[in-house]
Amino acid sequence: MSEVSLGWTSDVETNALHWYNTMDFGRQTVWWKKTHGHLMTDYALKMAAAIEKTTGIDDVHKAWAEAHHMYQTLGPVLEANDVFICPTLNLPAVHADHDPWDPDFHINGIK
Repeated sequence: MSEVSLGWTSDVETNALHWYNTMDFGRQTVWWKKTHGHLMTDYALKMAAAIEKTTGIDDVHKAWAEAHHMYQTLGPVLEANDVFICPTLNLPAVHADHDPWDPDFHINGIK
């Protein structure tokens, strides 16, 4: 067994966020805010505002380019090995009334 470094940077998260912001829930918060904002939760309205500030429709291609870039280092690892084990992230559940925008948010006592 060997651990490999893929050389990925924070661009992975940034460009994945652009994808999420332009698809499904992300984009719907922007659309629905215009006509049904009075019915939306605070966190959905905050998400819509954040998306409008950070992601435009022209940012969609960045996710595809990032995925291509990522495969340039992941592809050879997959080809050279019979098994690929990747740990997953586990996180305790948060309460239904949790505000993801709360600057004092903690999970298991960790900010």
